[in-house]
Amino acid sequence: MKALDRFWRGALLCLGLALLSVRVHAIIFLSTGDPNHNTTAPTGSVTNSGWQWQSTQSVCATAVGPHHLLTVAHLGVTKQNRFHFGGLEYFVTASSNVPNADLTVVWVGGRLPSWAPLYRGTDELNARLVFHGIGGARGDPVYLTNGTPQLRGWLWTVADGRLRWGTNAVDATSVGGSDLTDFLVCQFRNRSGTDIATFSVGDSGGGAFLKDTDGAWKLAGVVSRVESQYRYTPDGETINAALYDRRQFYEFTGSAWSIDASSLTRPASIMLASRVTVAVPYIDQAMAQVPDGTDTPQLFAAATPGGPFIEINAYAVDPTNRVITAIAPSAATQFFILKGIDHVGAVQISGDKVLVHY
Repeated sequence: MKALDRFWRGALLCLGLALLSVRVHAIIFLSTGDPNHNTTAPTGSVTNSGWQWQSTQSVCATAVGPHHLLTVAHLGVTKQNRFHFGGLEYFVTASSNVPNADLTVVWVGGRLPSWAPLYRGTDELNARLVFHGIGGARGDPVYLTNGTPQLRGWLWTVADGRLRWGTNAVDATSVGGSDLTDFLVCQFRNRSGTDIATFSVGDSGGGAFLKDTDGAWKLAGVVSRVESQYRYTPDGETINAALYDRRQFYEFTGSAWSIDASSLTRPASIMLASRVTVAVPYIDQAMAQVPDGTDTPQLFAAATPGGPFIEINAYAVDPTNRVITAIAPSAATQFFILKGIDHVGAVQISGDKVLVHY
């Protein structure tokens, strides 16, 4: 473990197994329950902080290469998954889990229009993170009811599929147990800031970005786990909640429900993002390869039959139905060729899309 005080060590050892079963799906804000908060691209000091590289549909992922996305392994991405990016629906052609990490490299057919740079440094501690996810706004308030009711946080709600962003700070980097390796660790502390947030029930796979020394926002983590299951009594109902003060709540510590002694010194709940920098060598190697079944046709276009033909900046290949989809060109006339295949079928316009059959 790195950069952890003694109480962090105890907390993570207790939480390690429990957190494996808690997938996260929505961003909950400390300052507001407004469902429209941070549902558009961030501006000001957090402009270009990763929103533009988020792919959403049933799960979140971040574009990291021309044909590649990065998400978490526990989502179990298969060829049945689809990812929306830049107005197109991309089909999964392959995936590869990063060894000993909750991370998966996903290949999609076609070409993504842009992608995030990976953070390759080791200075995440205390950095401001901007993270993303899809899900519902925060639910009903959670009170500690011993004596005078005290607000401690909010219940989770069901996901609504809207992309949101929030911020927090990296309090520690940590080595986890079981199937997980390094994390970026944040706390849902009761502090000022309209964008302070935590993970909850669609955030899994969302990108967490920090600003590097060169001024660029880079992918430093992928939303993975959160501390969220509590009870008022050892035998009572389990609630899923985002608590900024978990003192006197019961938590499952591996064998029984009890009050975690670490809550006295660390009352805030913690959330974990899989650390990208330690996985960069594997990610780089994976993206340099062309796995079986991922070598799909490439779409080129020109204004005249004689060219020059240039690869379309963004298009999606559906290898099952053998059709390529791109945003319809603004030019009145466009000619297409496919690289990697001999036969081109019909070309048609459907709404704002051009479909090329092969």
